Amino acid sequence: MQYALFAGGIGIISFSVLSYLFYTLSQTSIKGPKLPSVSLDLPTLDEIPVNRITLIASVVVFILVLYLFKNLIPALMAVIIIVLIPSQVAYFLQRKHRKDVLEHLGTAVKIFTNDYSISLNIKTAIQAVAESSTGSVAKAFKKAYYHLSLGQNLETVMKKLGRELGTPYGHLFARLVVLASKKGAMMVSLFHELNTRIRVAQDQENFRYTQTTVDNYFNLGLVIAPVFEYLLLLKLVPQVTTFMFNTRLGLLIFTAWLFSIIIWLVVDRYVNDY
Repeated sequence: MQYALFAGGIGIISFSVLSYLFYTLSQTSIKGPKLPSVSLDLPTLDEIPVNRITLIASVVVFILVLYLFKNLIPALMAVIIIVLIPSQVAYFLQRKHRKDVLEHLGTAVKIFTNDYSISLNIKTAIQAVAESSTGSVAKAFKKAYYHLSLGQNLETVMKKLGRELGTPYGHLFARLVVLASKKGAMMVSLFHELNTRIRVAQDQENFRYTQTTVDNYFNLGLVIAPVFEYLLLLKLVPQVTTFMFNTRLGLLIFTAWLFSIIIWLVVDRYVNDY
């Protein structure tokens, strides 16, 4: 009976790992509508933040995996995953920031346009946005109004506002405000057009965010499943420890699991950024 449980359990773990790997690879053909890239002061895949905690965790994981499996390949793959995690967290924060800005920027531009079309006063229009909007967009406009109140140059303040918003639409809005200071009411129609584009981008981002969030939760469930399967099998058949750590097939299963996690981290960027 134990042999049957052992064989069945290993088969389930292997099937879970392979299913997760194939599912993750299949996501490369699924792309949401492309949106303009976001320029934030957050790390990208090419600028992976490796701090002291990451370095210590990498060394510990490397030594542990090398000790358990006596093989350099899974140890190096485990280190790659540890190093990628901070970048992935920063990437999730970047996506959340982009979504939050798009959700509030459309309303902010509408408030600004309505106030400016009546008063033709940029400072009071910015004040109206600062008092009426919410989130990071409101904070950015409050800072802009504060700097204008101190007498700073409009163009300088708008550049700061564009960087604070951190989206192409934010930079475009800042440039339109500078032009409005020179051309006046002629720019109102362009503000209305910008608001329409932001609304479209917001719908696209919400659609894509919903899709990818569901996929991320599903992927997370798949990547954790083999761990619970192993722990359950460990209670039923104690010999599974010997199999996983002292046989080539066990090493292969563990390595495939690590490889699938790395592929997921890379594919998640590919699906969302291109």
